[in-house]
Amino acid sequence: MESQPAHMLSRLSINRGVDVFIWWPHRRRASIAMGFNSHRTGPITPSRVCRWIHLLDPLCHDGRAVLRPVKIQKCGVLHYVAEVSGPVLNEDNNLMPGDYGYFPESKEGLDYRVQPLPSLPSVTTIERERELAVTIPRLFANQPPILEVPTEFQKVVQQRDSGRCFVSGAWPQEGVEVEVTWIFPPASVRKFDWPRPRGPNAVVADNTAAMRKDILQLFRRNVFGVDVDDNRRIVIFYDTGSIQLPTHLPTAPPGPGDEFLRMHLRWCLVAFTTGLDIMNEIDWHDIARLEEELGLAGEDADCGVVPTDDERWQTPLGREIWEDVVRKGLWETQQSQESDEVNHEPVSVINASADEWRGDGHPLVRFPPMCRPFE
Repeated sequence: MESQPAHMLSRLSINRGVDVFIWWPHRRRASIAMGFNSHRTGPITPSRVCRWIHLLDPLCHDGRAVLRPVKIQKCGVLHYVAEVSGPVLNEDNNLMPGDYGYFPESKEGLDYRVQPLPSLPSVTTIERERELAVTIPRLFANQPPILEVPTEFQKVVQQRDSGRCFVSGAWPQEGVEVEVTWIFPPASVRKFDWPRPRGPNAVVADNTAAMRKDILQLFRRNVFGVDVDDNRRIVIFYDTGSIQLPTHLPTAPPGPGDEFLRMHLRWCLVAFTTGLDIMNEIDWHDIARLEEELGLAGEDADCGVVPTDDERWQTPLGREIWEDVVRKGLWETQQSQESDEVNHEPVSVINASADEWRGDGHPLVRFPPMCRPFE
């Protein structure tokens, strides 16, 4: 039975069944860089993770990094640090469900000066971008308004691939519907391909391919992508329903260009593996507001906290605040016992009545020595 993670899961992590978490292990606060559902994606190796982070951010990450297992420690409400808990992983070993830290290679050893991914474009899937291009054309006013593949390119694809689905290898003669599509929509290149100011010319035949219509819908929703640098492996990021996909592209048809398949994979990674950190969903103001409502801070702190059977304690954030109150109380009790020369009966904060708590006017985030930020 798999153990529950120490960190609070975001809604995205829960909905996608993420069980492999890659962390930015900063000394002050660790945050989630990427996450995967290992049952869908298949084998994920450290080398693949480092290469994908380079694909997402080629300006700051050159792929020269290692992964190490980490233990996530709570140091406050939704505040975590990542403690290294094992040696550097072999780059070709498959990652088991759990938490791992991403460390750029450094002559000094582990490098905590990691550069998190910049603010990536706010995209969901290619299908959603197509809908926006139709409903809100002003968003694409300065970009080539091309949604459908021109007839001349469809003829090129027919001649190049004989109309064969480049993913499944199915022929139109087999009774399947095949449609010619863009691999990466030209109207979205300049918005998404931020490392290059102008972006590549996407209105080319290499950016087109024939695809079975049922598979095409999955492709446009970024449910799967093609990792051309891993023997053209097909990587599944979300539920495909009853549609079965091969593990690798068939080798017979030439198909689209590798550059555009990489661009599509990059979009898949943004849409389904990033943005999983809980602080992308909960603002610090939300924490402060709930602490004040519960009587732990603000003007009502001197009146004591609300009863423990209040439903606000049962919310995910409320439970996190409760754990922090208990953790803070145990830490203060331990410090008091160590400094007090007179022996006395320990006080159990867990069993203390909620009516006996009093706000002390200080923030709830307290750092024991192992979690205290470097000054």
